Amino acid sequence: MNNKSWARYLRYYGGLKSRVAIAVLLALIQAGLLFPISMLVRNIFNRDLANKNLGGLAVHAGIILALYLASHSIQLLNRYISLQTTKRAIQRLRNDLIDRIYNFPRSILSEGDHGKLQTHIVQDTERIDVMSNAIIVQCLPNTVLCAGLSLILLYLSPTLFLVLALLSPFLFLTTRLLTPRVRGSIRSFHRRFEDFNKSVLFALKKMELTRAQGAEDHEIDRQRLRIDELRQTSATMAWKVTAFALLQNTFVIVGGLIVLLVGGRQVVLGQSTVGDLVSFFVILGLMRDPLFRVLESLTHILEGRESLLAIGAILEESSCQPWGGETKMQFSGGIELRDVSFDHSGPSQLPILNQVNLKLKPGNLHLLMGSSGAGKTTLLNLILGFYPPQSGQVLADGISYQQLDLGDLRRQMGVVLQNAPVFSGSVGENIRYGVPEASDLQVEEAARMALANEFIQLLPKGFETPIGEDGMKLSGGQCQRLAIARALLRNPSLLILDEPTNHLDIETIQKIQFNLRTYFHQAAILIVSHEEKLSAIADEVYVLDEGTLSLESAPAAIAAGV
Repeated sequence: MNNKSWARYLRYYGGLKSRVAIAVLLALIQAGLLFPISMLVRNIFNRDLANKNLGGLAVHAGIILALYLASHSIQLLNRYISLQTTKRAIQRLRNDLIDRIYNFPRSILSEGDHGKLQTHIVQDTERIDVMSNAIIVQCLPNTVLCAGLSLILLYLSPTLFLVLALLSPFLFLTTRLLTPRVRGSIRSFHRRFEDFNKSVLFALKKMELTRAQGAEDHEIDRQRLRIDELRQTSATMAWKVTAFALLQNTFVIVGGLIVLLVGGRQVVLGQSTVGDLVSFFVILGLMRDPLFRVLESLTHILEGRESLLAIGAILEESSCQPWGGETKMQFSGGIELRDVSFDHSGPSQLPILNQVNLKLKPGNLHLLMGSSGAGKTTLLNLILGFYPPQSGQVLADGISYQQLDLGDLRRQMGVVLQNAPVFSGSVGENIRYGVPEASDLQVEEAARMALANEFIQLLPKGFETPIGEDGMKLSGGQCQRLAIARALLRNPSLLILDEPTNHLDIETIQKIQFNLRTYFHQAAILIVSHEEKLSAIADEVYVLDEGTLSLESAPAAIAAGV
């Protein structure tokens, strides 16, 4: 792990380092409790058994049991403190990721790989969670415990301890040589897992497209290929990880056998007693479990390292917003674009806007017309503050966007996007989204103004009826009306309808417009559409043609056949 990733990881433990210190201290206390056990075991073999002192044997055995139980109680407490520490750190990491995503520039979200991003946020943070447990809960306290037990072994028999010390470099070198191979397999598995995750996400979201194109066989073959690749890389990774762990365990067992041979020779030659050898092996046996836990944690640390590097790429992504103002205002609905020019040179190739001037006035209905590709969406994105213009100014009630808190401004707008996004949940939850404090009466009123109550009343559970993933149980027009009701629930000062005629007929739009005039007579309304018939209900008609905007009266727009 590079220093930058390590430093970022440690930042999430800010304010929690005292807990880590407590975990280390508890591990030292646990090791201290195990030291008397070695002394008692030596006394049992050298004195109690030699002198046939059954009373002393029973007392010593009881003390050993008490010390062992006390040691495990401390271990349990240590585990609790360590888990609380790691879970809090991972919570901070996930919060940071979510905050960063909601502060991404729109270009990153619109052009990025959503499946890959989802994998990083869900799967990689879980692997980092496992890695954190391996480091804080397993590796750190058990390393301290092993160090404490090593000092006890050194005290009991410097010769046998030296034998262990001479064997340790072989374990270290083996780990050092095999780690890159295991890490490469883990990285390959993560890539295949991302591909599989994206493939399943595509299959679930685009099922209707697949069926409409008759592409089921193609998709099944593609999915099977992804599954086969995942199987191969998963099996390879699991095999290498298992071999890695078994080899480490083999070194530990071989080391124990060599110690037994050397120690047994000392007993035979009279250089030590049976009690000395048994007490050494008791402590070595007590060290075996924490040592295996340390070795086992290495695999999780390797996996977490790769995930931490992937997460780091997201956290390092520029989260610079197009506007940095903090001023909040009571918005009346007036928007003005002064000599605005915009040229998006990114992959999406958005149209160019040249010296655009636009005024949206409170109480007026404005129609923005233009053919497909004329730049309507670009202009709408500028009004919403998703992009800053290369030149010119965007103002709300005469105040520049550069000074305003754009999040607060958008909360005073109602926006119905062209695809009328809805989500899995009930009808009421979709309308209430963004305004959770709204009452049932307010939700019903918004639905009535959007003419959504006409079909909601026919649903089995009314406003509590689930609409399925992406509103698949509703028609396009019904989803559009839900989206309009959601926008109206905010009592917006500016209502924006993007291509409403995609799912609603002119008569329905006129009824909704009448309701808006009745209840939101001071609100500014902007309809973005290519449908010239809407000019009959507009106060002002703007026509956008290849990035140039002109203001025309409604009759002139109809006569021009735009």
